[in-house]
Amino acid sequence: AGVATIHGYGISKKIIHIADEAQIINTGIFFIMQSCTCWLQMRLDVLALIVLLCVTLVPTFMPTLIDPGYVGLAIVYAFELNQLMKHMARMGAQVEQQFNAVDRVLDYSNTIEAEAPWQAAGDLKLPAKWPLAGHVRFTDVTMRYRPGLEPALKSISFEVKAGEKIGVCGRTGSGCT
Repeated sequence: AGVATIHGYGISKKIIHIADEAQIINTGIFFIMQSCTCWLQMRLDVLALIVLLCVTLVPTFMPTLIDPGYVGLAIVYAFELNQLMKHMARMGAQVEQQFNAVDRVLDYSNTIEAEAPWQAAGDLKLPAKWPLAGHVRFTDVTMRYRPGLEPALKSISFEVKAGEKIGVCGRTGSGCT
């Protein structure tokens, strides 16, 4: 369907151009994201090295202040601190990205008008034995796609009897389905 339609309309070059442009934009955004990640990881490495430097210099200049076993443990934890900070930064960024979807859902739920209720109002209940006959009748029906537009149907009247098969024809995009 997709490729056949593209070839049928002879727009292969146009579609390839559109795909190339989208790929260029995507690659640019990916490069910026990778650059930001590298920038942040370098800063976190520098911060971890400063902590490690402090952990190793304090016992060097004050050997009697801290037990050597604690110094070794502090050095191990200083190395782990670097990995922990990188992991926390990555998880924080991922949480922020995932909350974009939540933000969209909240935006749609607060700004888009709600649909009509699923159940009809009390005075619109159907008769107990409905339908009594298998036919549909439209009498003098006028419909438009939205207020302010010309009517798509003007004073249409017709009846479809039980067992009849009908077809609705119209141009592409007219809503025949």
